[in-house]
Amino acid sequence: GCQVASLSSLKRLCGTQPATILAVCVTLISLWITWIVILHLNTKIALLTTTVAETNEMMRTVQEADLEFRDQNGRNVQRSLNEILRKITKGVDAVEHNIEDKNEETQQEAASAEEVLTLRCTESGSECVLPFLYQDQVWTDCVHHWTDR
Repeated sequence: GCQVASLSSLKRLCGTQPATILAVCVTLISLWITWIVILHLNTKIALLTTTVAETNEMMRTVQEADLEFRDQNGRNVQRSLNEILRKITKGVDAVEHNIEDKNEETQQEAASAEEVLTLRCTESGSECVLPFLYQDQVWTDCVHHWTDR
């Protein structure tokens, strides 16, 4: 390329060794491109660092909300269990009271109690399991027809 005899200014520019000038130019352009890529990557890394910090903050917020939710649900479950236990205890006390009353009843009332015990069976003849939980309500007596309740 640079050894054109008619162009003396080109010969002065390139000199007698154009390959050396070409190598210097390619090196300078390569360094410039490398510098631009490094600046671009530095900008991307800074953006990613900011995004990671924001994501970590959001994760911390979600974890705190989850802990609060679990704590609240734990208290709700404990409250519900206490209410169920209270209702069961109330039902057991009522059954014990009924047993004491039945011991004092006459033979006629004993027959009536026998009839009540017969009613504490399912239609298939199986005994009712009392108390039981159905639709968030504790039942301490047999239900003969669900539609009646």
